[in-house]
Amino acid sequence: MIKLFFSMKLTFLLAILLFSNFVQAAQWATVKSDKAIIYSDAKMSSSIGYISKGKKVRVGSKKKNYRQVLPIIVNQKVAYIKVEDLYTEKQLEEIEALNKRLANLKNRKRVEKVISLRAGVLSSTVSYGGDDKLGEDEYSASFTHTGLTTYFIDHQEKKTSRFSLDYYQTVNDDETLSIALLDFAFVRSIFHSFSSQLSYYASIGLAPYVMYKYSDLVEVNGQGAGGKVGIEYLQELLFNMTFALDANYSYIKVLNLNIEDTSVFAETLEPVIQGANISFSLGFKFD
Repeated sequence: MIKLFFSMKLTFLLAILLFSNFVQAAQWATVKSDKAIIYSDAKMSSSIGYISKGKKVRVGSKKKNYRQVLPIIVNQKVAYIKVEDLYTEKQLEEIEALNKRLANLKNRKRVEKVISLRAGVLSSTVSYGGDDKLGEDEYSASFTHTGLTTYFIDHQEKKTSRFSLDYYQTVNDDETLSIALLDFAFVRSIFHSFSSQLSYYASIGLAPYVMYKYSDLVEVNGQGAGGKVGIEYLQELLFNMTFALDANYSYIKVLNLNIEDTSVFAETLEPVIQGANISFSLGFKFD
């Protein structure tokens, strides 16, 4: 009798221990199948019932039988249910997060605009192509430039249009050359997402204002035209701020720098500026 009592007590304690371990390692899950079969053993050799779709159940976290089933308590006994019939709590959280992201993307405007302030350096060769200038007819010059850039970003088509207005200037000994350049870029994406994009582009530009000054002898105005080919990375930051890094090869042809006094200079200067251009910009994105 005493032996039977201790045997029953041991069985009871083992059951409590098993149930306690199950509760500690348990997780909530939702049935996704129309009828989730409940099995009496991990090998799924016999079924003992089913649970309907949408029911929330408490299951263990450790998968059995080659990760096919999870333990579940039914009538105070351990049974098993297929993993494929359940959404675990973690999976439901991931699905909810994905649905929220998809909803945010759907509500986001198809076309966004970015206005940014740009600054950079054009490391170039200035060529006058002959005896137009006293002394050198070609020399190296670094143009510093600042400007304003506007982007129109089409997320659906993954295309971007870009308009820029930049002011370039270089000073070389007694010579100063200043250029205001309007630029339109045809942009195509290498990589495109809502928060960043890597693009290559080609652009055409017009310079409605060019000023050439040599010491106190000459100061004339003209116009010009040119273009660029390059690559740009645009990244969205916090608070709808953006950062862009641009690297390109620039070409500008200056026209109509007419000089009255031809004793030192030719009648017309038409310098060509070309070289590597690197710039960065900070901007603000809005719908």
